[in-house]
Amino acid sequence: LPFCWSYVWRGAAAPTWNRLAALATAVAVVLTALATVVASSSKQAAGYVGWLAMLVSICMFSAPLSTLGQVLKEQSSELLPHVQCTMQFLNCFVWTVVGVNQWSMPLLVCNALGLVMGAVQLV
Repeated sequence: LPFCWSYVWRGAAAPTWNRLAALATAVAVVLTALATVVASSSKQAAGYVGWLAMLVSICMFSAPLSTLGQVLKEQSSELLPHVQCTMQFLNCFVWTVVGVNQWSMPLLVCNALGLVMGAVQLV
């Protein structure tokens, strides 16, 4: 989140970043803190938070795919955020390796899918 807001403050952001974006950032921070508290309460609660995080990650990783139809139609990848797709691919690769080493299904599933989606978006 600090990276996103530093990008905004440098003036490189889209005009839609406004108070609503600030509110969404605050809500994300609060929900993250709440999930941390819930996950630390028991091993079972941590498992539930892990599966919820997996679902949220899959939705986040697949968000740029919504423009894929237009990219294929126009035969131009200008609309896809290349830095985000590259970082998604690299991040998911590393976390997929961690998921395999720890045999953690939430880590493995969402990051393997994110790796595939990142590769599709980069090609």
